[in-house]
Amino acid sequence: MRYAVLAAWTPAGARTAVVPFVALPPDLRRGVAPLPLYAARWVQASLESMRWGILEQLAAGFARRRVARRLEQGLGRMGLEPSGVAWCDEGRLAAVVLALAGRDADDGVRRVLEGRMLLGSELVRALRRPGGDPDAARSAAEALVAAGAAERVAAVEVDESGARCQRCGGRQSVYPEPCGHCGSPFCPRCSRCAAMGVARGCEPLYAMSGPLLAAGDDGPDASATAWRLAPELVGALSPAQCRASQALRREVAAHLRGQRGGGEPVPIGTGQGPRGCVVWAVTGAGKTEVAFGAVEVALGMGGRVLMAVPRRAIAAELAERARRAFGGQTVTLLMGRGPDDRAGAGRARSSVWREEPSPLVVATTHQALRWYRAFSLVVLDEFDAFPYAGSDMLALAVERAAHPDGFRVVMSATPGEARLASARQAGWPVIHVPARHHGHPLPVPEVRVERAVRRWEQAPDDPQRVPAFVRTWLAARRPRTRVLVFCPTVALAEGVARSLGVMVCHSAHPHRERTLARFAASQDQVLVSTTLLERGVTFAGLDVLVLFADHPAVFDEATLVQMAGRAGRSAERPDGRVLFVAATASRAMRRAVEAIEAMNRRAAAEGLLRQGTTSPSTAAPDEDSPVGRGRTGRRDMV
Repeated sequence: MRYAVLAAWTPAGARTAVVPFVALPPDLRRGVAPLPLYAARWVQASLESMRWGILEQLAAGFARRRVARRLEQGLGRMGLEPSGVAWCDEGRLAAVVLALAGRDADDGVRRVLEGRMLLGSELVRALRRPGGDPDAARSAAEALVAAGAAERVAAVEVDESGARCQRCGGRQSVYPEPCGHCGSPFCPRCSRCAAMGVARGCEPLYAMSGPLLAAGDDGPDASATAWRLAPELVGALSPAQCRASQALRREVAAHLRGQRGGGEPVPIGTGQGPRGCVVWAVTGAGKTEVAFGAVEVALGMGGRVLMAVPRRAIAAELAERARRAFGGQTVTLLMGRGPDDRAGAGRARSSVWREEPSPLVVATTHQALRWYRAFSLVVLDEFDAFPYAGSDMLALAVERAAHPDGFRVVMSATPGEARLASARQAGWPVIHVPARHHGHPLPVPEVRVERAVRRWEQAPDDPQRVPAFVRTWLAARRPRTRVLVFCPTVALAEGVARSLGVMVCHSAHPHRERTLARFAASQDQVLVSTTLLERGVTFAGLDVLVLFADHPAVFDEATLVQMAGRAGRSAERPDGRVLFVAATASRAMRRAVEAIEAMNRRAAAEGLLRQGTTSPSTAAPDEDSPVGRGRTGRRDMV
């Protein structure tokens, strides 16, 4: 579909509208060349930004010719026909837009588009109309745009600073190329988000906000909705989980009631930014079960909820846990395809948007790119994990998926000082869960520093270089105990696995899902992994060995805490051994051990550990430790 710019000359400046070329009346088409969408949008922006104070001093005909020359020059640089503006008076412009808004109404398009941001090609596929006219779907979407119900931009737009992808926000990833769709020799294309479907300058990107609460003031309440937590899950919450869950429930309910106008003023936040809170829970605390309480509240008030995680493996497990928690209710799971099942990737991408989504959506953060102001509650777990951490694209996607008046919950065992500081500055409270769900303390890592480790690191696949104490440590594990061995890089993981004669798993492994399933089904296997498994996975009866723990680029304090946190997570086997092995004792290793000890002290001081469990100390938490610093926040809830 090609477009034209409809423009009216007024004393205050140009009034413009970008409309499909075929929607122009025949008399307005004369002398006008249809443009790719990105060029039409550039013309529109150029007209609206011109300095009309100077132009209005000139004769109307002369001013119009001067404007036309500027546009011709710009379109010429894009390799396009230099005439894409249809001039008319204001009344004619309004009549054309009104006529466009009143035709091609299609409830199916509105239903698919509500709360989403989709390329035109994705919209056509989502409507699943075999043999249907693709232009009919796009025309219906254009009618929504003309009526003001939806927004439409070029997937890649061009401005004075260059080109920018409107879906992922990328600039450096955009480059021009000859396009077979629009015929332009320099159509901009984004490579950063291409895995989600190619975003081009000539491709429309439609977006339509969803409601904050579907049923408005008359919406259901938590006692009437089918989305009720299973009683056995609520009854199994630990005291620390109960306390945090109640605090989170209160925050979400107060905020949504305030937005609906039926409750007390929103008690959180002092600024004008988005509202939310931070859940800081130790590894194995069961923060997901804590979040389920807030999910129940939002769903019960007629809202829509997104639970987002950075990694596929976590998303699949989380969706299953959510389904069980809510008594088998249907939960929509959105995630990309891994190396084990790439054959079905195309089929899955084309089918997933055809289905009516559940009110509860579990997705990887990449999938949030296709949502737009849709969710009244967004729960982002492991926000400090790769690939979300440090990605402006994923941060944009998750924030854009939340309704502007919705509530955000971010959760992690290692939130970091920077994130905590920004949250407190925004007035977000911090909710602590300092003890594991089974009430046993976190396993404190042992540290073993040996120079022989450096020799092994230089030739990791040489069995002769495996330090003897490593073999002894592995052989000394108890019966029915698995061992997860972490290495900082894929090359080291592959080499160590060969030298030890055990399984390996990493992001580039062609059969990683099968390998993980085999490890989970075993009772005494050893698996070597990269940081792929540092979080989001639980294996009962697990010891953890971190090799080359002083690696400066990969193993920071948070990563070491997360890896150590894989041990002792199940109630049946709450203990486990953790060993950091390195050639030198790094600052990150020392701080990780201190942080874990501080968390245990805090849990003991608050009486959250089981009687008789081994605790390092019942002294008050160190105010200089990460946990101690958490207690100083004025908005810390529990």
